[in-house]
Amino acid sequence: MKDGWAESWSEATAIDKSNILSSCFAHHSGKNAAMAAMSFIHSSTSHGLATCAMEGYDVLRVKEALRIPDRYEIPLMVSVGHSLDEEFGEVIWTNRLEVGEVFFEDTFGNTYDTEDDV
Repeated sequence: MKDGWAESWSEATAIDKSNILSSCFAHHSGKNAAMAAMSFIHSSTSHGLATCAMEGYDVLRVKEALRIPDRYEIPLMVSVGHSLDEEFGEVIWTNRLEVGEVFFEDTFGNTYDTEDDV
């Protein structure tokens, strides 16, 4: 059918298959990376190393710092090393940032009042 309605309807309902495939591959590659990371974490732990799986970092900055080409994705990172208590004895925990620099009340930048929680 070559009328205006059929043409506009087919255009309106057209699916961008490249986006769907890209999304599927990204999802599956992330799952595969997680399974590989799990094996790596278990193996590292069995050799006496401490690990920490991380996500939620600034991907663009990581790629820039490590000079990773844009065609690669970073679904997660794993830090590996010796735990502090094994190497240095007693661990003294300190805050990296002040509470007011990390937690906000209602909106970003509005300092969270911790005295209300006491």
